[in-house]
Amino acid sequence: MSVDVEKLKAEHGEVWSIEVGGEHICFRCPESKEADYYIGKLSDSRKDIGPLSRKLASEVVVHPSKEAFGALVKKRGGIALSVANEAIAVYMGKGEEDAKKL
Repeated sequence: MSVDVEKLKAEHGEVWSIEVGGEHICFRCPESKEADYYIGKLSDSRKDIGPLSRKLASEVVVHPSKEAFGALVKKRGGIALSVANEAIAVYMGKGEEDAKKL
């Protein structure tokens, strides 16, 4: 993975990494307002899981760039769901399932 982990930590605090679909993606823990919005909206309607996952993932991903992540999600939308699920697991303190703390 060609990413400056120390730089990401300096900019974003704690950072986790997940490999999904052959891609290395780094993300930060969601802030309370981000997680509350995601969890609240999901509680209202599970049918919106795709758009909600893309929104949360785009907010918490710190590597690759927003543009590169957007292009990746455009090709393989389920990657956003994987990232969102891991980010919420980290937020809830349930431990990482696939993500590794850097």
